[in-house]
Amino acid sequence: MDERVRAVQVPGAAVGAIVIALRAADLPAGVIPVAVGAAPLWARLAARLLRGTGSVCSALVTPDLIGVKVQFLPGRAQQVRDALAVMPRPGCHGHWAVSVGEVVPVTGEWTRPAPTRSARQDPVALVRARIFPAGHRYAGSEGTSPNRPGSRELRILDGAAAHTRLLVVEAGPQVPGKAVTRNGSSVAAGCRGEPGPLTRQELEPEPEPEPERVPVVPGPGWYLLGLPGVALADRRKTALHLACDVLGGPGGVLARRLGAGTTYSLSVFSRELADAGYLTVMVCAAPERLAGVRAGVRAVLRDLERELTDEAIDRSRSALLVRHLDGDRHADDVAVRTATYLAADAEPGAAGDEVCAMGRDEVRRFAGELLRGTGAAELYLVPEGAADSAPGQGFP
Repeated sequence: MDERVRAVQVPGAAVGAIVIALRAADLPAGVIPVAVGAAPLWARLAARLLRGTGSVCSALVTPDLIGVKVQFLPGRAQQVRDALAVMPRPGCHGHWAVSVGEVVPVTGEWTRPAPTRSARQDPVALVRARIFPAGHRYAGSEGTSPNRPGSRELRILDGAAAHTRLLVVEAGPQVPGKAVTRNGSSVAAGCRGEPGPLTRQELEPEPEPEPERVPVVPGPGWYLLGLPGVALADRRKTALHLACDVLGGPGGVLARRLGAGTTYSLSVFSRELADAGYLTVMVCAAPERLAGVRAGVRAVLRDLERELTDEAIDRSRSALLVRHLDGDRHADDVAVRTATYLAADAEPGAAGDEVCAMGRDEVRRFAGELLRGTGAAELYLVPEGAADSAPGQGFP
């Protein structure tokens, strides 16, 4: 069983964090939704083992990682390590004494459900579904909760997880010199303790009341542009982040070129994952203005190199450094980022160094190549009936 363990010093962090996660790329596509559904169970088990330490345990689900994140006060770090050293590794449900009808209700064959969120609530999922091929783990709706897996599905997960790389990262102001350890043994060793089965209450907590439903009038529309990006280890990601900062935001190029009062909001962001990435432009506007917004966005991208002036790049470089340095103060962000780099078989470098090392001409060249590349996906999201009530406005 392959394990990668890493400790990261985060000077000045007020809270420590440990991430224990499976590498999603190692799981068969059909097993990934089972692992996503099981992640809250792992978090509850961790919470039970850490009872009395004041730790906060939560499920960690990203396109590259499925597991548990634990946050704790630095003074409790060794106590937390000791407790986690007897926690079964994610996927080892045999150590939980799971059986049909005992702790996990089984309601028939488990199948992956349809996404629970509407397109308007999760527009980026629509973009990813068009950039990545069907069935790819990056193509789904991130954060969508599948049905709770039953015992049969958990046993299938056990078999797959036994051959999956386990990633363990601790980040905080005081971490062990070599790795996350307990008396010289890795916390990642797992499957050595026997905490006993979870109770029905732990597996099935009382459901929270639904928020009050308030009827609203039809809302605005959205123009979405998705483009293939780059993987986490690709140095060109710096050019994308700088270009996104120049284009997006209240004072960005898009806001100026589209004109005051044209849009309600807009954002431009690039996200890098272990194996690939994507860039998204999201503009919220009145439905009748979406065609004009689309034309404006495409015109800005055609003139991208001209907009990426030396002054604009340097200004965005400073803003990006501020965000990176601020994020490096939070141990949980550092732990998740480090684990994601390990999932990508790469070493996390100093984000500030990457931002400062890329020259302006490289930024313009890489950003131009990537933002005008092939494989783009464009979408209009409009309220029901909007296209019929506003004919001739350029809706596809």
